[in-house]
Amino acid sequence: MKWNEKAIEINGYTEIFRPYAFSQSIAQGNVYALEEHRQHKIAKQSDGTLTLVEDEIGLRYEMIISERDISKYKGVSVRFNPIAHSQAGNVHEVLTAQLIEISLVSNPAYSCTTLCKLDKKRL
Repeated sequence: MKWNEKAIEINGYTEIFRPYAFSQSIAQGNVYALEEHRQHKIAKQSDGTLTLVEDEIGLRYEMIISERDISKYKGVSVRFNPIAHSQAGNVHEVLTAQLIEISLVSNPAYSCTTLCKLDKKRL
């Protein structure tokens, strides 16, 4: 997910994340990954199957997950609680937030998110 890029507009509003918005929650190590924001956890920071890194471009992630078909997913989405944020017109600007989870989704709110499968045998 890239910093400073607007999400698609939903119900007349959009949001934008500013650089390093999730630093505190990533450092705490309690973020997990889901499919379509559903309950079953497919990866967790706490067991090393989910790695999250923020850099000058945005939030990067890597998941070690069981064999599954990911072709139906087009990107990722995040669930978060804003800590420092502002509203300007129809744009919700998130300066810092508690990142709760990252999900593989078929309709990402952020078109700039990407997802690809790496073959463990090639690593």
